[in-house]
Amino acid sequence: MFTLDGFDIVIGNPPYVQLQKLKKNPLQELYKKASYQTYDSSGDLYCLFYEHAVNMLKSNGHLSYITSNKWMRANYGHKLRNFFIKYNPLKLIDLGSAVFESATVDTNILFLQKKPNTSISLSATQYKKSDLPLIDFINQNSIILNKPNAEAWFIGNDAEYKLKQKIEKLGKPLRNWNIRMQRSLLTGLNEAFIIDTATKESLCKADPKSIEIIRPLLKGKNISKYSYTWADSWLINTGFDLDVPKLFPAVYNHLLKFQTKAAIRDDQGANWWNLRACSYYDDFEKEKIIWSDIAKEPSFVFLNENLYFNNTVYMILGDEIKYLIAVLNSRLNKWYFPLIASGLGDKSCRYFKVFVEAIPIPLINKINQSTIKNIETLVDKILSRTEKEGYHEDKKLQSEVHEIESEIDKLIYKLYELNPEEIKLIEQAS
Repeated sequence: MFTLDGFDIVIGNPPYVQLQKLKKNPLQELYKKASYQTYDSSGDLYCLFYEHAVNMLKSNGHLSYITSNKWMRANYGHKLRNFFIKYNPLKLIDLGSAVFESATVDTNILFLQKKPNTSISLSATQYKKSDLPLIDFINQNSIILNKPNAEAWFIGNDAEYKLKQKIEKLGKPLRNWNIRMQRSLLTGLNEAFIIDTATKESLCKADPKSIEIIRPLLKGKNISKYSYTWADSWLINTGFDLDVPKLFPAVYNHLLKFQTKAAIRDDQGANWWNLRACSYYDDFEKEKIIWSDIAKEPSFVFLNENLYFNNTVYMILGDEIKYLIAVLNSRLNKWYFPLIASGLGDKSCRYFKVFVEAIPIPLINKINQSTIKNIETLVDKILSRTEKEGYHEDKKLQSEVHEIESEIDKLIYKLYELNPEEIKLIEQAS
């Protein structure tokens, strides 16, 4: 318990349980039928605790919970944010990962009063590590969020808020570009279908035809900005209905060791040894942008090789992808993206599709097309260096890439019509 704004506050701590993990649990259906306004099948149990607690409060009563802060930006939090603004949220303290270093989630404290919300304003604090006691930091660093709505909640000063609005006004969300986003393949049993080089060589030695369905595999943890490292992984691509026992006996004998688990997995094809149906196998051979679903900074890679990826990797296919990757990897996006995405305790962000597709990117027009052409030329220069063998050990090549990235950043600032003060805000932050 502590005192804030004259109130003695007792902070509750409801459980954090992803509802989708209750998929085969009868509780999932019970929660769904309970008619919670905040229920979302991809959401979290703490959302329902918020609603139930508010419903139990007397008129003008107060509630304070500490929970994961993902509801502030996550898509599933839309219903919860909409629920909060019907009442009177008084104080929001986004603790992030600055307080509980051992926590696996970033946290927040919300202080809410059960009465109709008439002012539609909220005192908010983005907590950062400080020598000040928590209460003193809050009192000295609170700002007012005017008219928070059901969209993602962002805590920032006036200059940051205006810059965020400007970026969103001048850009078109990536989801509305002529592109498509795909997640990589789900095997349902990686230990069976993802193998190392030694196993791959053993299968090919036993039956040379095995190589026909073994493909190099890239893992999300090996992806960085504009480049990647391949880490001795291969995918056994058994297709949806391929007759593996007849056509590839060595591979089949390998998979037999995992038959029990493979036969009960959700992601399977016509037979237990097959992968699930996938309408975009051909996309793995096309020009694309790929990225990992968790990263500490924007780390998008241009790829035109026939590589497969594990289930932590997404890809973008379509038009203007060299321009798009420049914006996605830019310093501007490094500043902007954490404002709309869920964070993690280790300062990483979740680069899930729902967040990436919301990134606003300026459309190409007669006025900016020459600038964009210059950006694409600079991206080609980066690729000519990152694709060289030994790039990750070559400090000279890496330095050249950093210099080119700085040139791209300046052109991107121009696309978003940023002034010197706005550029300074971004560069200081990164």
